[in-house]
Amino acid sequence: MPPLPDWAYERLLDHPKALVRSELVTWGRPPAHVLAGLADHEDPMYRQAACRAWDRLADGTRERLLHDGDPDVRQAAALRVRHEDEERTTWLVGRLGDGWQAGEVLASGRLTRELAERVVAEGERLAAIASNPWLPADLVARLAVDPDPRVRLQVPARPELSESGRAAIDYTVGAEDRLPTLGWVWERREDAAFLRRCARSPHTWLRRSAAVCPGLPADAVERLAQDEDFAVRLLLAEFHPEPPPELLLDLYLNGTHRAVGMLVVRPGFPAAGLAARLGDSPAPSARRLALRDPGLEPELLDRLGRDPQTRADAARDPRLPVARIRELLADPDPEAAQAARAAAGNPALPAEDMRRMLDRAGVPEIPVNDPTIGC
Repeated sequence: MPPLPDWAYERLLDHPKALVRSELVTWGRPPAHVLAGLADHEDPMYRQAACRAWDRLADGTRERLLHDGDPDVRQAAALRVRHEDEERTTWLVGRLGDGWQAGEVLASGRLTRELAERVVAEGERLAAIASNPWLPADLVARLAVDPDPRVRLQVPARPELSESGRAAIDYTVGAEDRLPTLGWVWERREDAAFLRRCARSPHTWLRRSAAVCPGLPADAVERLAQDEDFAVRLLLAEFHPEPPPELLLDLYLNGTHRAVGMLVVRPGFPAAGLAARLGDSPAPSARRLALRDPGLEPELLDRLGRDPQTRADAARDPRLPVARIRELLADPDPEAAQAARAAAGNPALPAEDMRRMLDRAGVPEIPVNDPTIGC
C-alpha cells in the first residue's frame, strides 16, 4: 500500500488514544522520513521507532539514541550497530536472554572472543552462532563436528569455506527443510560469475539461495531447472524473472507442494500446444490446462465443457458457444451448480440474459443517470 500523506501521519501521531499512536509506530510502518523526525520526541516509544530509520539519522542523533535513558530505546539503537560494535553485541545478548532476538544477534553481531567462547561452552545457542561471520576459525572447526545436526548444517553455509571444506562436514539438507536465503549470496544477487559457482555447488543451501537471485545467468538457470532438489526447482520457478516454461509446466503437473498451483500465473507459463498434449490426460488438473491453449479446437472445448471435472473451468471460457452457456445456466443438477455460477460470469453471455437473471433474482434496475450511484 502507498504511504499516507504526511499530514495524516502527524494527526495519527498526535491522536488522543494511546492505542492508535502505538499501533501506528509499531505496526503502521510510517515512511523513513516520518520515523526519523521522531528521534528527539519526549515519548520513548517514538524514539524507539526512530531507530528503524537509522540510515536517515545524523551521527549525533545516533549517539544520543545509543545512550538514551530508556533501555528499550538503547536496545533498538544497539540492534542497528551490532554488526560493528562488539560491546553492544555482548550487552544485547545479556539483555535479551533466551528471547528470539538473541539468536539473531548471535548470528550477525560482531563478537568478542570471550563472548564466542562462552556461548560455545554453554552449548545452548550453537545453531545461531555457527553462522556468525566473526566466529573464530577454531570455534568454527569445533562446531563442524558438533553432535547436533542443526549446528552442523549451519557451518558449511559459511562463505569462507571451500567446496572441499563443505564436503568434509557431515550435514544433511532435507527435502522439507525450510531454509532462508543466505544473506551473503543475496548480497551478490547480480554477480553472474559468483552465482554460477553457487549453482554448481554440491551444497543444496547455496543452490537454493542462487535460485532466487535475479542476476542468475541463463546457463545457471538451465542447470538449476534440472536440479535434483525439488525446492531448488520450485524457488527458481517462483522467483526468477524468466523461469523456463517447461519447468513451470513440469512442476505444476508433477509437483505435490501447495505452491505449484500458483505457477500458472508466472510469466512464461506455456499455453500454445497444451490442448494436443493434455486434452486427453487422465488427470483433471492437466485437462484444465488445455483450456489455456489459444488454438483449442471447438470439439475439445465442448467435451471439456461437459466433463464434470473440467466443466466449471470451461464454463468461464468466452469461446464457449452461447447456447452451451445457457444450457449450463439452466442445468438443474445440484452437482452442476459450480459450473452454472462460472457460466454466469462468462463474458460471452449476452446482456439480455444477464438482465433476465437479475430480474428473476429480484435485483432492482437502477437508472444509469441515478444521482445516488457512487454515493
